[in-house]
Amino acid sequence: QQQTPQGWSFGSMASTLASSARDVVTTATSATNRKAEDPTSGAFFSNLTNNFTESVSQVNQNINLQPLQSFTKSLSHNLTGRNTLPDKTTASQVLMFRQLLHTKCRPGLRLSRAYQGTPAQRAVLHMPWWERGIETTKKMVISYDNLITRLWLSGAIMPFERGGYAAVDTCALVEGRGRDDGDQKATTSSIDTLINEKGLPPIPHDYWVDRMGFQQTDPVTDFRSGGVLSLAMLVHIVESCPSVHSRFVPKPNAAATDMNKSDGVISLEEIISDDASVLPFGITCINITDMLAKFLMFSKAVDKMDALLSAKPFWKMFIDPNALLVLQEVSLDLLCDVCVEL
Repeated sequence: QQQTPQGWSFGSMASTLASSARDVVTTATSATNRKAEDPTSGAFFSNLTNNFTESVSQVNQNINLQPLQSFTKSLSHNLTGRNTLPDKTTASQVLMFRQLLHTKCRPGLRLSRAYQGTPAQRAVLHMPWWERGIETTKKMVISYDNLITRLWLSGAIMPFERGGYAAVDTCALVEGRGRDDGDQKATTSSIDTLINEKGLPPIPHDYWVDRMGFQQTDPVTDFRSGGVLSLAMLVHIVESCPSVHSRFVPKPNAAATDMNKSDGVISLEEIISDDASVLPFGITCINITDMLAKFLMFSKAVDKMDALLSAKPFWKMFIDPNALLVLQEVSLDLLCDVCVEL
C-alpha cells in the first residue's frame, strides 16, 4: 500500500468504495422491505437515490486521482519512449529499407515509382539499387536484371581482366614486366563479358561460384534471407568498395606471374591466401546484410509494432541513408581482419 501525499493509500481507496457499496445495498434492502409493507410509499426510490449520490460524492472527495494519472503517464512513456517518432523523411527511408529486404529476388522483377523530387527521394537518389538516369526519365526503377548484370560485370569479370586486382598478370604489370601499351589497349577492347543478346549475364555459370562466392551456379536462391537489399549491397561493394572486395579474391603472387615459366601453370602454393580469400564473398556479404537488418530492427524477424514499442531510437541511424552502406563496408572489412588474425 503506497502512501499518497494526501495521506490516502490505494488500500484505503478500495476499502472506502467497498464500505460505500455495502451501505447502498443495506439501504436498498431495508427500503425494499418497507416497500413491501406499504405499496403506496415512494421512500424506496427516494432513499436509494439519495444514499447512492451521497456515497459517490464522499468517495470522490476522499480519493486523490493524481497517483493514477501519474502512473498512466509513466506507463505511456515507457511503452512508446521519447525517441521512437522519426520525421517523415527518415520514416520513409526506414520503410524503403524494410521493403527492399522483404522483396524476393527473381528474374524479371521490376519496381518503379515516379520521381517527384521530394526531400525523401533526393536523399536516396544515389543509392546503388536504382537504375541510372532517374532525373532524365523521372522514374525511380529497381530491376533485378539490372542489378545482377552490374554485379556480374563489376564482380566476376572486370577484376579478373588484365590489370584488375584479381588478374593473374597484375603483379607483372606493377613490376613493368607486362606487355606494351598497345597490347594492353587491344586486350582491354576485346574483353569478353559473356553478356548474351538480351544484355543479361550467363545463368547458370561456374563464375557465380568460383569468382563470386555463391553456393549455386544460379545465385537467385542465395538471396532468400536478404531480398533485393542484399543484392544491392553486393553491387555497392563491387562497384564502390574495390579495396574490400579484393580481400575476398585470391590473388597470385609475383612468382605466379613470372613470364618465363615454362608450363605457365599456377600452383596452389603460389596463390596469396593471407587475407580473407577463404571466405565466399557472395554468401558472406548476404549474411552480413541480414545481421545488420536484425541489429537495426527492420528485419523480417522484428515486427513493426515491436520496433515501435521498443523505446530504442533505432531509426536515428537512418537519418543519413549512407550509414547503411558504410556499415556494410566496415562490417565486411572488420570480418576480413578477424579472418586474417585467426
